[in-house]
Amino acid sequence: MLRLILFVTGLLAAGPAGLSDRGVFSEFDARVAIALPAWVPAADLRFVVDRPRRLLIVLAGREPIKAYPTDPKCDEPTFDCLGLRPADRGELASLAAGRLPLAEVDLRDSDGDGIPDQVDILLGAKKTVQLASAYVETSPKLAYPGGDVPTTEGVCTDVVVRALRNAGIDLQKEVFEDAGRAPAAYSAIAKRNPNIDHRRVRNLLVYLGRHWRKVHRLEDLLPGDVAMLDTFPNRKGIEHIGIVSDQLGKSGRPLIINAWTEGYHTSEMDLLGFVPMPVAFRAPAATGPAPAPSFHIPAETRQLVTVVTSDWGASRARFAWWQRQSDGQWVRQGSEVDAVVGRAGLGWGRGVHPAELAKTLGGPQKREGDNRAPAGVFRLRQATGYAEVPPQGARIEYRRASPALRCVDDPASPFYNQLREAPGNGKTAWSSDETMFRADGMYALAIMVDHNRDPVQPGAGSCIFIHPWVVPGVPSPGCTMLSHAPVEHLVRWLDPAAHPLLVQLPRVAFRAVAKSWELPVHSTR
Repeated sequence: MLRLILFVTGLLAAGPAGLSDRGVFSEFDARVAIALPAWVPAADLRFVVDRPRRLLIVLAGREPIKAYPTDPKCDEPTFDCLGLRPADRGELASLAAGRLPLAEVDLRDSDGDGIPDQVDILLGAKKTVQLASAYVETSPKLAYPGGDVPTTEGVCTDVVVRALRNAGIDLQKEVFEDAGRAPAAYSAIAKRNPNIDHRRVRNLLVYLGRHWRKVHRLEDLLPGDVAMLDTFPNRKGIEHIGIVSDQLGKSGRPLIINAWTEGYHTSEMDLLGFVPMPVAFRAPAATGPAPAPSFHIPAETRQLVTVVTSDWGASRARFAWWQRQSDGQWVRQGSEVDAVVGRAGLGWGRGVHPAELAKTLGGPQKREGDNRAPAGVFRLRQATGYAEVPPQGARIEYRRASPALRCVDDPASPFYNQLREAPGNGKTAWSSDETMFRADGMYALAIMVDHNRDPVQPGAGSCIFIHPWVVPGVPSPGCTMLSHAPVEHLVRWLDPAAHPLLVQLPRVAFRAVAKSWELPVHSTR
C-alpha cells in the first residue's frame, strides 16, 4: 500500500498543490493537507483526467479520494503527457509504470470547482480542524440559506454542515426543503425550523438515509464519509456524527473529524476503536457517462437551440441555434453568443427527455425557488411580449402580455406554472406569481420553455423563459437570459413545423449524450 501526501491550496493561495478549492474558510486552504488513505490497496486505484480544469483525480474503484494539478499537452495516457509536476509524477509513476489505468466516469462536483464532492467534503472537514471551534450547545437564529453559528463554537452536526458546505452542499437548505417534501419521513420535526433542524443528528440520519449511500463495514470506509456513532449503546438512537479522516488512529481504524463534547474542540479523534458505528453515509455516487439508451432527438425536429454551461454550478453559458439539413447534419445559424442561466446553475428539469437521465448522468434536480435553470430537453412552442404583434416574420404562437398577465409560481395553486390574467379585484387563486409586464423590460420578448408541463408537478419548478437580460452577464433565478437582439432573432427563426427543441446541459452531460442523441458539436469554451 502506498501513502501519498497532497497539500491543498485555495483559489488565491500559492501553495504547492495548485488546486482551486471554491469552498469555505479559504484562509485555511494553504494549511490543509490530505493523504491517500493507507488502507486502500494500490491495485484498486484508477484515474480520471479532467483536461478542462487540468486535474488528475485518483479513484479507489469508482470513488474519488484525491486530486493532482496537471498541464495537459497531448492525448496519451501517461504521466509525462499530462504535465504532472516532477514531485507528483514521482509519487504516482510506480502505480502504473508511467501509464494511467484510466476510468471513464463523471464525478459529482456540486460547487463546480473541479474537486469531486467526496474529496471536497474531506477538505472542508480538515478546515474545521484548523478552525478548532469549541463545543458549545446554542440555538441562535440563523440566516437562510447558508446560515452558521459563530465559527468559534459549534456541536458535532456543525462540523458536518461546514464540511459539506465546502463541497457546495447546504444541509440547512437541503434538510428544510426535504422535510417539506416528505414530512412523514421526519418524525422528529413537528414544524420546520431552518435554525435547528439540520443541527439535529436524528434529522441528518433521515436526510442522509434518503439521499446518500449507506456504508456498514468499518473496512469499507473512505475519507469524506459521514459516520453515525452510537455513543450510548444502552440507549436507543444514534447521538453523534463526524467525518471520516484520511488518517488511521492507533486502533488501526480511520480517525473521525468531530466535535466530541463539552471541553473539547473540533479535532481528529480515534473514536472507532471504542465507539460503535451503526452506519455511515457516502455522497451520491459517481456516475458513468452512458446516456439513457432509449432517447434520441426526434427525426421531426429540424430546429435545435443549445445552451451549454461549464458545469452544474456554473451560471454562464454558450447559446447557439441549429438547423438540421436533409442529410441529418446540423448547421449552426449565426455565431454562438454569451448567455446566463440560474444563479445556482442547472438542475434536471421535466421535459421530453427520460427522467432516468438524472440517475445516469448525475446532477441535482430542479425545484421551485432553487435558483437553478432546468437541464434537459424542452419544447419551444410559444412566445410572449409587450408589443401588440410579434416581430415581423415570426411564426411561433404569440401572446401579448397585458399589465394583468402573471405567471403563477405557487405550487399549491391549480394554476401553478401557467400564464393567467390577474382579476381586477386582486383576489387571485394563488399566493405567488411573476408579473409578466415589467418596467425593466425583462419580458419585453420572451420564449416560453415547456418545462414541467405534461403533467405539471407541484414544486418541480415553474415560469421558465428565454428572455433578454436587464444587466448583461447577471444570472437569473432560473431562466435563460441573453441580449435582446438574439432573442428577437430567435423568435423570428423558430418554426412550429420544425418542432424546435431546447437542449440545455452542462458540458460533461452534453458530451456524454452527444453521440447517441446525434447532437451538433458545441463550442468547448
